[in-house]
Amino acid sequence: MKENSRKVLNRIKRNLIERESEIISQGLNSVTPAVVVTTLNELRRLKDPFHMHDGVRLLDHSSDEVVIAALRYLERVEHPLENEKMKSLLTRSVKVKKEVAKAAGLCDYKSACEILRTLLQEPSSDVKIAALRACSNIGCDDAVEEIKEMSNSDDIDLKMAALETLIELGEEVEEEKLKKVIFDTSLPDKNRKMALKVFLKNSIAPFETIKKVIALDHLPLSSIALEFLGNMKCESVWEIMEEMLAKENLPAKVIPILKASLKNCAEENTKLEKFALNHLKHPSKKVKVLAFKILMQMDVPQASDIVGDFLNSSNADLRSVAIPFIYHYPTEENVETLKEILHNGDEKSVIEALKVIRRLKIRSDEIEKYMNKNYPLTVRKEALKALISLGTIEANELESIALSNDSLELRMIALDGLAKIDPDRLTELEVA
Repeated sequence: MKENSRKVLNRIKRNLIERESEIISQGLNSVTPAVVVTTLNELRRLKDPFHMHDGVRLLDHSSDEVVIAALRYLERVEHPLENEKMKSLLTRSVKVKKEVAKAAGLCDYKSACEILRTLLQEPSSDVKIAALRACSNIGCDDAVEEIKEMSNSDDIDLKMAALETLIELGEEVEEEKLKKVIFDTSLPDKNRKMALKVFLKNSIAPFETIKKVIALDHLPLSSIALEFLGNMKCESVWEIMEEMLAKENLPAKVIPILKASLKNCAEENTKLEKFALNHLKHPSKKVKVLAFKILMQMDVPQASDIVGDFLNSSNADLRSVAIPFIYHYPTEENVETLKEILHNGDEKSVIEALKVIRRLKIRSDEIEKYMNKNYPLTVRKEALKALISLGTIEANELESIALSNDSLELRMIALDGLAKIDPDRLTELEVA
């Protein structure tokens, strides 16, 4: 019986990754720590499963940077670690201990929580904060008493991390503790912002506090409060949004309001259409983009013309945001502009254009030129996907790419294309 082509494809891909990893892995035995770190980082990017034993071995390396890179690699491939191996790293530097906290989940639950409780006793606040976050991720609720004690710390960074962890572990936290930090003008903005975010995550009735924060007119805080309105029902917060959009022109205030409106009002509020249309003329590029997205979500009657206006903008970012919408509004003018962008657009615009051309099945001789190695890999990948989708590349060419020394990502795309165009070639390719 003929073997399933998907199984053959997966096997070939795995072999490709293994060969690529084997070449890269030669750097693991380098006497230069920087080379070992780079190698581990590359294996982590590939999610390479073939060198986990080397990763464990390198936890004994004399260089902290190598140990950290090894932990990150092992975490990426989810390789379990023995409790004793992790414990042996607790005598290393603060940087290593922070990484141990992040990777504690590689141990069994009981051992991980034991390690984290040990790290909570460290003199370094940075280590304690890393351990707190890990307690939250793993769910180590047997450390609650220590964490509660830390929530009363004079170290505001530690205090806030502890309060956030308690909330993540399902513990009750007094809102007044958080409000005290939010409205304490003597504290750095980063702490007040964190307190506000934790409060908004925890509170079941945050609206009155949100209004007070907005009334402060202190942008680092008010922008967070304004954007949070997007998590609430439109009718309950539209009055605030409408007032701000009517009187404000400062991007730092308009942007969070438009983000909130896009999130929860674009489906039902007809007044928002008027504001979004007006903000298309705003001097700020970010404001224009958000107004554009709102109007696209609302599918306003003039949407096709707005897409055309953005496509003809002299600003590359405005063009890029409009290109995907040509798929929904493929007028003759918009398609012609799309072809022009493909002919001489910047990298970002060309990538978006190739995606739309693939979806609309538009044939173009321009696509082939973007396979040239002079173009960035991101562009070449999209060009190859388009050629495959349009059926304008032959199996021989795909096989040639798959067997080349080109980027692994490009070779993987070529294999996917081969499976689609001529799946029988996969068996021949595997044998070869």
